[in-house]
Amino acid sequence: MFLNNYTIAVRWSLPFVLSIGMISGCGKSDKTAPQNGAVLQQERVIPVEVVAVDRQDLSITKSFTGALKGSEQADVTSRIPERIVAIKTAVGQSVSKDQTVIVLDKSGPSSQYLQAEAGFLNAERSLSRMKALYAEGAISLQSLEGTQTAFDVAKANFEATRKTVELTAPISGSVVAVSVQVGDMANPGQVLMTIAQIEKMKVIFNMNESDVFDLEIGQIVTIESENRPGVTFEGKITEVLKSADTQSRTFEVRGVIINTPDRWLKPGMFVKVKYQSKPSANALVVPNQAILSDGITSRVFVVENGKAVQRIIVTGISDGLNTVAVSGLNENENVVTVGWNSLRDGSSVKIISTSK
Repeated sequence: MFLNNYTIAVRWSLPFVLSIGMISGCGKSDKTAPQNGAVLQQERVIPVEVVAVDRQDLSITKSFTGALKGSEQADVTSRIPERIVAIKTAVGQSVSKDQTVIVLDKSGPSSQYLQAEAGFLNAERSLSRMKALYAEGAISLQSLEGTQTAFDVAKANFEATRKTVELTAPISGSVVAVSVQVGDMANPGQVLMTIAQIEKMKVIFNMNESDVFDLEIGQIVTIESENRPGVTFEGKITEVLKSADTQSRTFEVRGVIINTPDRWLKPGMFVKVKYQSKPSANALVVPNQAILSDGITSRVFVVENGKAVQRIIVTGISDGLNTVAVSGLNENENVVTVGWNSLRDGSSVKIISTSK
């Protein structure tokens, strides 16, 4: 009986002791804990650099690949398949219009030159005899006129035949290319020689529909060649074709450029053609380093009341350093240029540098 009462007393006394200990421990911890159990946290403030959006006239330089031709340029071709027996000029030499530059084999199987020459000489002799007879009154005027007509036909035939074997310069100018040599076969339509006037040069290039309306007749362009780095030539737009190429859907543009005194620019050379586009006048301009783009949407961070606010914008032309903000921004708003990679929408920021 005594044992049971002792056991009961222990069972009741142990929880009481533990409770006292717990109350005592809690009393000590309350002295070091924050009041009302609040947990204090300091929000991170991100330092950023900003630029104030302002208005500017922004234009861009557009570049295209073009090719040069003489201001006037023509090819010498053959109309018959015959072997070349003489080339009477060379690259760099000047020639006059109708000057013989290439001679084909006059006795070759495709040439009718010898037959046409014989017919012409025979008609010439006949006409000479008939004129003498007519002067003596031995023949009628009708007979003389018939002989004269036969001579005219033979002469025209000979001249036409001669032009097929004695190839002449179609224009006056300089020989800029000779693609054959003596002994080669000249095939119909094959370009044998190119003659051009190169005091002035044509530059020809193509541009798409969105660019062609930005160009005007008389507009100044600059031409550059990779063969002479750092040297630019000034040209002027002279023609923009009214219809697009059916395959490439681009428009051909032509300009003119004065050649150097030593005629350094040559037909066939590839060049870069550059010009300044019409400026976007008084446009809101944003530095490119402030714009975040995923290829579809463009965004910037604008600082408002110490917070970074993400803003979607619509962009226009860009000169590589700045871009026109068509919509989404207002003048004098501060956009983040440095530090935006650490920002989220609503982040607290501290401006450490402002520029305009």
